[in-house]
Amino acid sequence: MSAAARLAAARESGLSVRLDAAGILKVEGPTDALACWVPQLREVKPDLLKILNAPAADTETRRLWRIHHADGRRISHSVTPGATLAEVRGWYPDALGIEPEDAPPVHLERDTPPAGAPAVPGPVNPMPAAVACVTCAHWRADQVGDGSGLGACLADAPASKRPGSLWPASLIRCGHHLEVTP
Repeated sequence: MSAAARLAAARESGLSVRLDAAGILKVEGPTDALACWVPQLREVKPDLLKILNAPAADTETRRLWRIHHADGRRISHSVTPGATLAEVRGWYPDALGIEPEDAPPVHLERDTPPAGAPAVPGPVNPMPAAVACVTCAHWRADQVGDGSGLGACLADAPASKRPGSLWPASLIRCGHHLEVTP
């Protein structure tokens, strides 16, 4: 297994793998994960250091960031719209470490209404393309302010309950999406 694959798997198991301010490799997390992954990470340490020392693209935006706070907390922060590493560093200048976090996998299943719910006009698409709620006939704009905030789904689609949905420009996958025709 490559160093990159081991790093990803170690982080997936709950470990924080980072370089501190002095460039020393720090691995922290649950004891069982440490016991499993530290020996495997040692085997590829030179390659791991290259990966961790590689500068993050300042123009790449991400929605999920894992922040290692000075008080010891490691918290996953979600930002919408996405932010660059430089922006996140500006928001958390005292953070001991900031690393991009991969979004959890989205398992798409047939998006059907709950039992007893009224039928939703339009076909139910089992594997829909990413769409913006603002382009759907079921979406209603925020009634407060200029309407650019969090809207509402009149179809009460399951996708509308997912993080990031109902914002005008956010892309989601929704089986109840009914394109607005001009």
